[in-house]
Amino acid sequence: MLRNTLILLALLLLGALGCRKEEPTQKAPAAEGAPQVAQDEGAASLKVSYPFEGSIFPPEMVAPVIRWTDPSAAAQWQLEFRLSGGDSQTRTSKTTSFRPDRELWETLKKGSVDAPLELVIRGLDAAGKGAALSRGAVRFSTSRDPVGDSVFFRDLVLPLSLAVKDPRVIKWRFGSIDREGQPPVVLEGLPVCGNCHSFSQDGKVLGMDVDYANDKGSFAIMETAETIEMTSDKIISWFNFKAEDRQKTFGLLPQVSPDGRYVMATVRDRSVFVAVDTIWPSPSCSSR
Repeated sequence: MLRNTLILLALLLLGALGCRKEEPTQKAPAAEGAPQVAQDEGAASLKVSYPFEGSIFPPEMVAPVIRWTDPSAAAQWQLEFRLSGGDSQTRTSKTTSFRPDRELWETLKKGSVDAPLELVIRGLDAAGKGAALSRGAVRFSTSRDPVGDSVFFRDLVLPLSLAVKDPRVIKWRFGSIDREGQPPVVLEGLPVCGNCHSFSQDGKVLGMDVDYANDKGSFAIMETAETIEMTSDKIISWFNFKAEDRQKTFGLLPQVSPDGRYVMATVRDRSVFVAVDTIWPSPSCSSR
């Protein structure tokens, strides 16, 4: 009798387990007004042109313009920023470029310090619903270390063949990356090519490659001031290194020492420069 009772209880228990149904997984409701993330199955490849994969932005930098190319027939695009902490931000764009507003950019920077965030861009149809027509992704992060100072740089005209024909179109700007708008132009109209440049650590000495007197080895060393005059007495030539050998040279990537007392450069190297008429690549060059 006891044996039959135990068998019956076992059968009842197995039956209960067999009929048990799994409860459906409940998805958290989307925030009111937040765009729904499109599905990627079967989406064409979309290429993010900027930022580049693995880019690291300074913490004080203003928001860049994100750009991409899309071979599909998408009419609008969805940008999903997946932050390192697990949160995400989603925005939409009607064009193949998007610049985060200040509030969003600050959120993205804070969420990409400990680890890179992933940006996923999806191309959608005009209605903005259904599966994605295209998809592309890139990762970038934010450094803990600020630039901490202003930047002196060349504003080049592309393609570079234009600047080669007329160096006067090149502008030199000076400004901080934490300010909106174009930095002010501090040098323009230079009739010859000016190139590699560096400062001493305190910013009081400036060194710059400059094509002076048809000498590609010319290099100007000047004390910084509100107005700087580039005169012949401030220009040296790397050609003077063992001039008795009569071997022409220019200084490759010269660098002013931190204390401003010395300048170091590579001489007697071999370089090839090709100025092409297209932006990508512009220029194509190699040196050894």
